[in-house]
Amino acid sequence: MLQTICEDFQAANYEPIVPVDCRFGSEFTGRKVPVNSARDVVSVLRRLAKEANCILIIAPETGGCLLQCLDWMQDFKGKLLNPGYEFTKLASDKNSLQEFLDQQQVPVPSGGKFPDWLMDNRWSCAQQYVLKPSDGCGGENLKLIKSPIDVEFQSLPAAASWRVEEFAEGIATSVSVIGSACFAPLILPPLRQAFDREPIGRFARCVADLSGEISRRATELASKTVRVLPNPVGFFGVDMVIGIRDVVIEVNPRITLSYCCLRQIVEFNLAARMVDSFSSSAEFSQIQPV
Repeated sequence: MLQTICEDFQAANYEPIVPVDCRFGSEFTGRKVPVNSARDVVSVLRRLAKEANCILIIAPETGGCLLQCLDWMQDFKGKLLNPGYEFTKLASDKNSLQEFLDQQQVPVPSGGKFPDWLMDNRWSCAQQYVLKPSDGCGGENLKLIKSPIDVEFQSLPAAASWRVEEFAEGIATSVSVIGSACFAPLILPPLRQAFDREPIGRFARCVADLSGEISRRATELASKTVRVLPNPVGFFGVDMVIGIRDVVIEVNPRITLSYCCLRQIVEFNLAARMVDSFSSSAEFSQIQPV
């Protein structure tokens, strides 16, 4: 994904400058800035942020990683192509997000904190449930269960908290959005999500093969979700299931792997559109994603 994003920035005449962990090889178009140790990360990011016209942070929500990066960039938040801190904080906690969306009358699966919600006699053995970390991403550590006794508590990976919700049957769909303070949000074409196993698993790829009716319903649900989110700017994604009941599963407060599929089917440069949405008045001679 990093390679495709850098290519798009360069195609739009912007220079990508990316910090790279010296222990790992990274192939991408653009200038690499070495990071020699963990203690150097903040200083390198802040030095580059001072030079940059705009900043794009790519990091997972897991363990507060994305929030930590945004916190480091608070002095440069006016340059961010990401959603803001409060948006990201809400979307990074699936329990808080789903409660918020439910209050805003956006359809979500019934669920709550694990194990409290299931232990409250609201579960049925006839129903399947999804157990997942409240701050997870990419479909990691998802479990399909039928009751609390299906869960081996000692075997659960470490997480700040867990969420359990009714399994929603239907087509797993992702809708990416480029939000702006200057323009109406750009709702990008819906994509079908494919996983490494069915019915749930790790995210594998997005596929552009949805019918017109499914795409219409997904776009409507994404638009309804965007309208209630706090300050929906930057590139983010709305994951949902389109089925008997269309429901929002989560909001990804960052650029996602769907970018790689979207850039093949839209007729414009997504990276350039992010910059255009960031500011309608400023002139940018270069952009340096961090």
